[in-house]
Amino acid sequence: KQSDSHWYVRIDDIDKPRVAVNSVSQILQTLRSHGLIWDASVVYQSQQHRRYDQALAKLCQQKLVFACHCSRKQLMDAGHVNNHGICYPGTCRDNVVSVADLPTTKGAALRVRVEDKVLSWVDKRLGAQQENLAETTGDFVLRRTDGIYSFHLTTVVDDCKMKITHITRGEDLLSSAGRQIYLQQLLGYLTPEYMHLPLVVDARGQKLAKQSYSKAVDNGAINENLRKVLRWLQLDDFQGAIAMDVGQQLCDEVSQLLEEIDLEGRLSNLKEHFIIDDSDANQRVRLV
Repeated sequence: KQSDSHWYVRIDDIDKPRVAVNSVSQILQTLRSHGLIWDASVVYQSQQHRRYDQALAKLCQQKLVFACHCSRKQLMDAGHVNNHGICYPGTCRDNVVSVADLPTTKGAALRVRVEDKVLSWVDKRLGAQQENLAETTGDFVLRRTDGIYSFHLTTVVDDCKMKITHITRGEDLLSSAGRQIYLQQLLGYLTPEYMHLPLVVDARGQKLAKQSYSKAVDNGAINENLRKVLRWLQLDDFQGAIAMDVGQQLCDEVSQLLEEIDLEGRLSNLKEHFIIDDSDANQRVRLV
């Protein structure tokens, strides 16, 4: 808002079997309840297949896509495992797929060839980053065996189409940045500025997420939720300036305050993680 930019909401629902019933409406309602109002229509990835098809075809034209029929066991036996997962050993690299071949590739995973080179970029919080995809992930998946496009391809295509210039997201997605930047370069897209923030985790070190059965945000506790987030973001100095009124007035005041400060500068100095101590009824938060 400070730079006269816009904030968009995109629903990553490309993997339909994993989308919980009513989850999308609940997410949008939570944002509205807390005064987080987006600036344009919501974008649903499940409605963007044509864009992804076009991007895949463009990579096929560069002879960078191949069909992989390896099972997970075969990959485990032939590759090596690191913090990115299994580094693909290059088993099927010669099965190059042309645009004309795409209709015949059902049942195969489509991967993109990576180069043995170092990618470099700067994270606005974590500083200089480097990655050689040939050593960390190997040739990675663009489209799964079930025909669902990968997070990396869909994200890169949507970011470009929506003209995204700044991406602020959780530190758990830092390992995705190299693959996404590589795809941006292959497709001729501009690379946005990245900032990866600390995660909110429980006492066991697990991030608060649906896969760890974390509780949903309570839309009936808007005031406390907003104040809690301000504490996590080390914006405690604004606590006294926030009205005690409930509902929309508090949301509006928080939004106004955040527009008036150097939020990017504040976020770039955040600590490692936010840990919620479930043993305390008030859910004390400590930074490490």
